[in-house]
Amino acid sequence: MDQVLRLLTSAGAYGVFAEDDLGKLAPGLLADLVVLSEDPQDVPLEDLEEIDVQMVFVGGELEVCLPAVAALCPL
Repeated sequence: MDQVLRLLTSAGAYGVFAEDDLGKLAPGLLADLVVLSEDPQDVPLEDLEEIDVQMVFVGGELEVCLPAVAALCPL
């Protein structure tokens, strides 16, 4: 799971030559972030597809917020 998460974040940014702008949460980088219903590292592999995307931030701006977690979403 650690390898998969790296491939989808920092390694993915490196693969498209954007590691100076993407791939991790840090000051000055573009804040693209997905908030999941569960930690994929704590879920058995056969249950991974049951994890829901609850929020999506693109460039630091909230783009998607599921009604089930609306109270947690910034205005």
